[in-house]
Amino acid sequence: MNFDREVELEDEYETSSLLETLQEATDFEDAPNFWQPTEQSCPTLLIKEVKGFASLDYRLQAAHYSVLFDFLRALKKLVDNAKAGNALQTRFAMQVHGLSDKIGRPDLELGVSLMRALEVARFLERVLPMFDLHRAEPPKSRGDKTPPAAIEEIAMFLSAAGSSELLAGTHEGNRRVILSACSRQV
Repeated sequence: MNFDREVELEDEYETSSLLETLQEATDFEDAPNFWQPTEQSCPTLLIKEVKGFASLDYRLQAAHYSVLFDFLRALKKLVDNAKAGNALQTRFAMQVHGLSDKIGRPDLELGVSLMRALEVARFLERVLPMFDLHRAEPPKSRGDKTPPAAIEEIAMFLSAAGSSELLAGTHEGNRRVILSACSRQV
């Protein structure tokens, strides 16, 4: 699927159709497997927030890149420390969680949140190799419990909350993507 085109989400049918397509493309339903990060199975080691999205906009801006590169440098350090400590059975996962405000319709805000998460995930996937890291292959089927093969393979999960999970007191404060990384032994 090509996400490079701009999408106008004016009509309700288009919005719900796009959300269904994006859900299929991101394996939302297949996510609960061995690698789905939860605080119990994969304690959070790193959190960064990409803030400052305009209302109903999902595109990355110049100010976002420093946060994304900081996140990747910190993730690379975690991986390198695990390697140096001979923890080669450690595997890492990252969660990319899009949020929005309450200005638009709930289905529109959910779509914008998901597009923010996808935009960030696409950027991370493209630059992971610069840090000698790679995105792990997604599960081959529902319930696949196979972890990534190597410590440098990072499992990536996307989620979006729309306006159902407001974190900040202002609209601008809720237009964000939260990045988190965790690790666990296999």
